[in-house]
Amino acid sequence: MFNTIGSSITIKILDTEKRVVWEREEECKSLLRAWNRFMEVILDQSNVSIVDVDGNSKTISAPATASRAIMVGESVATNDDKGVVIGTDDTAVAIDDYCLGTKIIEGTGASQMNYLLQTMTRVESASEDYISLNRIVTNNSGSTIIVKEAGVQVWSQDSVVADVYMLILRDVLSSPASVLDGQSIDVTYKIKAVL
Repeated sequence: MFNTIGSSITIKILDTEKRVVWEREEECKSLLRAWNRFMEVILDQSNVSIVDVDGNSKTISAPATASRAIMVGESVATNDDKGVVIGTDDTAVAIDDYCLGTKIIEGTGASQMNYLLQTMTRVESASEDYISLNRIVTNNSGSTIIVKEAGVQVWSQDSVVADVYMLILRDVLSSPASVLDGQSIDVTYKIKAVL
């Protein structure tokens, strides 16, 4: 019996009353190079070079003290720097992607959406263990926005203890999701280990 890591992404479109009007689940095939670099830091306690969401090379290392985290993916409302993020580009995923093709930024202006609080849930059973990252993003831009990609950005600190944001997951949706003005998109990444 082999233990595997699997992941999925679920996309829902919610109306103004938060009722589901459209839903789809897909296999997530998007663990990026940054994910493996973080695993290297955790398992080997080594310093590794990583590219941040701005395209800059940074060195990430294991924390010298327990007061410093290696990787944080949780996010508060209005923050599009970390957590589940969405975008409008459909360029194929590459292992060395370091940012979404065109991230939708927080706001109410043209092509902007409002990022709500991200939640994380952990579930375990006799045969599987998974974490679920969920975030709702609301369109208050005044027009329809077509979402074509999603991902997860995380925060860490580099070797000089400066904030660094990195993309560890990215998916191009099998078909775009149209989010009308006033509607929301509900994105859930599930990362699991199964027997």
